[in-house]
Amino acid sequence: MGPVESILQKNIEKQGCIHLALFDPEKSAKNLKTACMALEKLGTTAIMVGGSTVTSTQELDETIRTIKDSCTLPAILFPNGLSGLSRFADAIFFMSLLNSSQTHYITGAQALGAPVVKRLKLETIPLGYILVGESETAVSSISRAGVGDSPHRWRRNQNSSTGSSVGRRRRFSDSHGNSSRTERNWPDR
Repeated sequence: MGPVESILQKNIEKQGCIHLALFDPEKSAKNLKTACMALEKLGTTAIMVGGSTVTSTQELDETIRTIKDSCTLPAILFPNGLSGLSRFADAIFFMSLLNSSQTHYITGAQALGAPVVKRLKLETIPLGYILVGESETAVSSISRAGVGDSPHRWRRNQNSSTGSSVGRRRRFSDSHGNSSRTERNWPDR
C-alpha cells in the first residue's frame, strides 16, 4: 500500500468513512482553486480527477496542477482510459468496471494502461468500479454495464465480492445521481 492509499485507509479507520471530491477537467475550470481550498477546510480526504469523456491530456494536466497549487490534498486519477493519465497526479485508481459487458473495461484498458502507469511512476490503488441503478450517462452507455435495479442487487454484491477476490482492495459504487434508486451499504460478501 502506497502513501496515498495509506492516507485513505488511515482516515477510514479514524472516521469510519471518507469524502472524495471528483473534478471533471472538461467541466471544472471555473472556481477550481476556491473549491479545492474549501474542500480541504471541510475535511475532504482527496480529490479524484477524471471523467467519462476526457480526451485532452493537456486539460487534465492543467486541472491537476491547479489542484496541487491550491491545496495539499492528494490528486487521484479516476481515468476513462489512456487519455485519463497524467504524470502530475499523486496516484491512480487502477480500476475495473466489474459489471461491464465489455471486456475492454474489465481488463483490456488496464492492460494497455499498465506500462504507461508504471513509466509515469504513479501509485496504483486497485479499485473495483460498479455502476448501480438505471442511468443514461456516458459511462453506462459506453461500457454497457449491467446495472439493473433492486431485483439484481445480488449481482452487485457478487461483483463486489469478485473485485475483492481478485485484489481490488477498494470498491466504488456509482449511481451517477441519475439513478431512480441508490443502493447504500451493500455488503462485501
